[in-house]
Amino acid sequence: MSSGLGRNIRTDEFGRNIHTDEFGRNIRTDEFGINVLDRHRKRTLVPQRSGRHSEIYSAQYISTIDRTIDRYSEPVVSTIDRTIVSTTDRTIDSTIDRTIDSTIDRTIDRTTTEQVYDIRESNQC
Repeated sequence: MSSGLGRNIRTDEFGRNIHTDEFGRNIRTDEFGINVLDRHRKRTLVPQRSGRHSEIYSAQYISTIDRTIDRYSEPVVSTIDRTIVSTTDRTIDSTIDRTIDSTIDRTIDRTTTEQVYDIRESNQC
């Protein structure tokens, strides 16, 4: 295409293609090779076995799947988070309970043992 001034409008002032990146890849297409301008157009595509329309249809289908996964995965992740938190809380609670119980038991044992020794000593006199 020509701009009418003898300069190609697809190149910049240095003669580089304005539609490619520094590696020569087309910047107007996504990772699937689909024109990013086509992605935003509102049109109904009939799925076909091969060709340009099937690529666009596939990209739209993949996008729909991604949105569906996002919508349904959020509650699952939230449930997993709540389960982990409640399990951790219960584990901490039971650890604290066991620690307190064993501390109380040792304290009672020491106290009882000391009292028994005191009673024995007083009886020997």
